[in-house]
Amino acid sequence: MPSSVSISSLAALENPRAIPSTKFILFDAQIYLGSSEPAFVGSLRYFNEDNLEFEKVACYVTYVIVFYFFSDKLAPVDYHAFGDIIYLVSLGFPENINPKHHAIVHICGSPSAVDKDNSTFDLTAEQYLSANKAYDNRFPVHCVFPDTARWKK
Repeated sequence: MPSSVSISSLAALENPRAIPSTKFILFDAQIYLGSSEPAFVGSLRYFNEDNLEFEKVACYVTYVIVFYFFSDKLAPVDYHAFGDIIYLVSLGFPENINPKHHAIVHICGSPSAVDKDNSTFDLTAEQYLSANKAYDNRFPVHCVFPDTARWKK
């Protein structure tokens, strides 16, 4: 079933490291999800076509295709997910930026477990990227519509 997951966000990218014999740079990333949620922590790679230099820590506007989702329960050394950075614009050092801008998660797929009474449904997006072809690339999502006037109908 065709589906996909991507995230548009302001991201703090840190610890850039080159993947040997490629033009890929691997980053540790933190993306703000809201005051009641912990930050999204990801391992993101970027194809550095223009041989850009990266600071040890900086903020960027990013568009990321997520290709493997681990868990919402993390140990200190874990990531929520892996992904490819498709679009990247540097904003500078974190101390000059307010990182508390909500990410926009784009998810496309067929819903399941639809519960109209509680305004919820589940969706499992799957997508293929060659970097992670050995894994079952599923991104499970539980969607909840808030109990507000906007969503009553």
